[in-house]
Amino acid sequence: DAHIQCGNSLVGILDPAVLADGIPDEAYVALTSDDKDAVKQLKKRNSLGRSVLQGELFGAAATPEPQLCSADVDTLPEDTVDQVEAKRQAWERLREGYACAHQRLLADLYTAAFFAEKTKATWEQVPTNEDLRRAREGLTMRPDVASTARDLAERHGFFHWHLAFPEVFAQGGFDVLLGNPPWERVKLQEQEFFAARNPEIATAPNAAARRKLIAALAKSPEGSPEHQLRAAYEHAMHASEATSLFLLKGPRYPLTGRGDVNLYAVFAETFLCLAGLQGRAGLIVPTGIATDDGTK
Repeated sequence: DAHIQCGNSLVGILDPAVLADGIPDEAYVALTSDDKDAVKQLKKRNSLGRSVLQGELFGAAATPEPQLCSADVDTLPEDTVDQVEAKRQAWERLREGYACAHQRLLADLYTAAFFAEKTKATWEQVPTNEDLRRAREGLTMRPDVASTARDLAERHGFFHWHLAFPEVFAQGGFDVLLGNPPWERVKLQEQEFFAARNPEIATAPNAAARRKLIAALAKSPEGSPEHQLRAAYEHAMHASEATSLFLLKGPRYPLTGRGDVNLYAVFAETFLCLAGLQGRAGLIVPTGIATDDGTK
C-alpha cells in the first residue's frame, strides 16, 4: 500500500515550497458554473489573507518538510501473515496520524481553491489564505472548509507527490520514471462525453445543434435520466475547466502550462521535476514535445 498509489498525478502539490507563497489569486477565476460576484469577493479575501502568510509563518525557513510517513514501515518484517497485517496497520496509523493528516490538509486546501465551485451558496466553503493560515496554526477553521477540501480531493484524486513518496523526495527524486501519457487536450470534448451516454447529442449535425440539445436536458424533470445526464455533464465540465485553471494559472507548470494544454506535455514536465539528479525518465510523446510552441 505504501508503494502502489492511485490519484491524478497532474493535480496536487509536487513541491511543498509553493505553500510559502500561499494560494495564488489566479485560483479565483469564474468558470462556467461560477458566480462572478462571489469569485470577485473570494479573490479579494484571498489577497488580504496573503499578508498574514508573510514572515515567519510561511517564510522559507518555515516551509513544511514532508514527514517520512512510510520509510519506517519499510523496515518491518513481512515473512508471515501476522507480520504483513502488523505492517499494514502500522502504515494506516502513520497515514492517519496527525503529522501526515495535517500536511495533507494544507495541500488539499491549496489545491481545492482551484476546484471548488464559487457561487453565492458555496463561497463561504471555498478555501483562502486565511484558512491556510488557521490550518497551519492548528486553529479552528470556518465551518465546512476543511470537509469541502477533503471532498474535492477525493472526487478529483488530488495527488501530493511529496506526501505520497516522502522517502523518495528525501533522497532527491526518483531513479526511474516510466509513462505512456495520453495525447489529448484537457478541454472536455462534448462528442466524446455523450457518445456512450446520448448518441443523439453526440451525432448532432453541428456544434449549435449540439448545444441546443444539451440545453434541453436542463428542462427535463428532476430525477429523470435526462436531468441526471445534465448534472453529470455540468460536473464533468467544471472538472475539466478547473483542471485547466490549475495547469495554466498555478505555479506547478511554468514550462508547459500555456495555451491549449495537451496532457502529454504536462506529464513530461512532471517527469522532469520528479527525476533525481542521476534519474532517468522514459515516456512516449509526439515530436511536438520539441517543436510545438507550448513546449519547444
